[in-house]
Amino acid sequence: MFIQTSFGPGTLIPGGSYEVVISTYRRDSSLERNLWTLGSCSKVHRVHVVWNDISRPIPENMQRSFDVQVFNASKGETAATKRLTNARIVFHADREDDLNNRFQDRGQLFQREALFSMDDDMEFSCRDLDTAYAAWVQHGAGPAVVGFYPRRLRWTTISKDEGNWIDVLRINAVCEPSESFHTGIYNAIYVTKGGFVHQRQYAAYNAPQWAPVSHDGSVCCSWQFLCQSRMCTCVMLV
Repeated sequence: MFIQTSFGPGTLIPGGSYEVVISTYRRDSSLERNLWTLGSCSKVHRVHVVWNDISRPIPENMQRSFDVQVFNASKGETAATKRLTNARIVFHADREDDLNNRFQDRGQLFQREALFSMDDDMEFSCRDLDTAYAAWVQHGAGPAVVGFYPRRLRWTTISKDEGNWIDVLRINAVCEPSESFHTGIYNAIYVTKGGFVHQRQYAAYNAPQWAPVSHDGSVCCSWQFLCQSRMCTCVMLV
């Protein structure tokens, strides 16, 4: 599924490769399966693992099984203080367990414009990823969002001064079966469940000028609030 955004076209780095960003939390077996699969994909330049389980270290056996480099924020390890090696898998251990960590701009640690965002419990074949990447490039790369889980959002008024976004497809899957994925009608993509975006969208994630607005033009809520309510990627990328 494809959505156009207001970002301008990208200048693709030659080579036709992309990077994958996986958010993980206490699903080591699922993460390990994904790392084995992604490691076999020729177009995957690097995998970034956002390690949210700050209460425990990254398992030693996982670090031994793969070509891994770790950036630990608690130790002050950033792109400015630590040289990026040729490791194909980079673990990011951030200071806090926060859903927003998955959209942190990693700066120079991102070496490709195309970033595929996913959760650790999702699984995609190399062919799935390459097909989605080709569609992303075909639709202009920079302004395009290509993903696997479309949604239809509708603004609903809660009170005179308050409103909210409702995930129509998810709600109507129970209440109104006639309005479902089969209609092909959507206006958002959950990139947390697998989607390509440009790395500039990571940089813009917390920028004030991209704050979501309500119908009257006022700022309705923050990115952080939206992400906690699992709506961030839809509203950010529509």
